Amino acid sequence: MQANLRIYIFVFLCSVIPVVSAENFILGYSPEHVFSDKNILKRVTCAFNYAGHGVSLVQLPAKRSLEMSKRANIDGDVGRIEQVYREESSLLPIMTPVSSIDLWVYGRPGLDISHESDVINYTLVPILGIRYFERFPHTIYKRSNQASSLTGALSMIRAKRGDYTFWSKDIGMEINRRHLNQHIISYFDEPIDQQYLFTMLNRKHKKYIPDLEKAYLATQMDYSCAAQ
Repeated sequence: MQANLRIYIFVFLCSVIPVVSAENFILGYSPEHVFSDKNILKRVTCAFNYAGHGVSLVQLPAKRSLEMSKRANIDGDVGRIEQVYREESSLLPIMTPVSSIDLWVYGRPGLDISHESDVINYTLVPILGIRYFERFPHTIYKRSNQASSLTGALSMIRAKRGDYTFWSKDIGMEINRRHLNQHIISYFDEPIDQQYLFTMLNRKHKKYIPDLEKAYLATQMDYSCAAQ
């Protein structure tokens, strides 16, 4: 069955993806963008290979990966939300999402938060380079309160240098690992938002994007691209 599926995908790709010159792409990614979905990197590799390209995935801090992509020091960045390409004219998205992330509110116990709009009454601890916060433009935070990582954000909340942060459900594993259950809690029984995550390429690679979008669609039919 799986062999037949791969033959079907091959025929599909041959029919929709024209022959183009092969490239070897270097894409940056931050573990804090992709750790909630362990298969993102495998899907990206599959898609670029389907389109006839090589790809190297380089782990970088989130902000540095974005800046290097904008300057074309690397070819692109994996795991960014839609707002990024709307703001950055030097980057173009592969419009087939590679994944999505659910956003939850985690903060100090005792905050008067019963609705998502209540978060604006408290101090956010944003994480540098991770732009999951644009849906809440009126959040309050001080530049000195920005954290460089998830673990830094949790430490700042525990130290009362901020009240809450947004993150995926996987934050619970980090809270348990660091024994912070008495200091940081979830404020809703369901996520307050969902963001789709895209692969961004520097604009100089514009000609490759249509074929890569088709290849990304093809990976959705190939279960081996999502295997553990």
